[in-house]
Amino acid sequence: MVPSNQVVSATQPYRRTSMTAATPLARYSAVEGALASGFATADLHHAVGHDRLAGKAEDDRLAVCTAAVSTGTAQMHRTFRRILATMLIAWGVGYAAGYAQAQNPLIITAPVSGQTIDGTLSFSGTAAVNSITRRGTIRGQTNTGVECRGTTTINLTFSRGEGTMVCGQLSTRFVFSLTSRQPPAGTGTGILSDGRKVVLRIGR
Repeated sequence: MVPSNQVVSATQPYRRTSMTAATPLARYSAVEGALASGFATADLHHAVGHDRLAGKAEDDRLAVCTAAVSTGTAQMHRTFRRILATMLIAWGVGYAAGYAQAQNPLIITAPVSGQTIDGTLSFSGTAAVNSITRRGTIRGQTNTGVECRGTTTINLTFSRGEGTMVCGQLSTRFVFSLTSRQPPAGTGTGILSDGRKVVLRIGR
């Protein structure tokens, strides 16, 4: 039998520990907890702002667009310079030809045209005759695009003349008469190497 004083001592409640005296548990953020547990790494979290890879891709696209615009502009400038150079050359050649003619009043020029009687072939060009030697040349082409070249002579009074001309595989001999010396005007006839007859017109 247990003495009464021991029973009282055994059933006496233990002394309670004060909750305020306990050291609080350490607190940490979700990010720090994830880092500590190994589920996330610091590389996945960077400063707030634009994504670095996306920014680089945007810079690359801007660089490509800028290069394309620069290339197109340079090509346009080169094309414009070529066109301008061609126009200047053409103007210079035309001016030189006109100047040479103005400086050489001995050369008489006149438009020349002709066609076969059946109308299947026509010719247009220019005749240039030296007023001293009364000899000249004819240059032009047919309606089919064939180049024509010829020579001509005029009599002393500039009233009649004759000549020959070759247009590809065809050739002709012709005679003409002038009704006016300045500006030259007249008509003529000829026969092609294939037998077809040709009528000529000199002047406008």
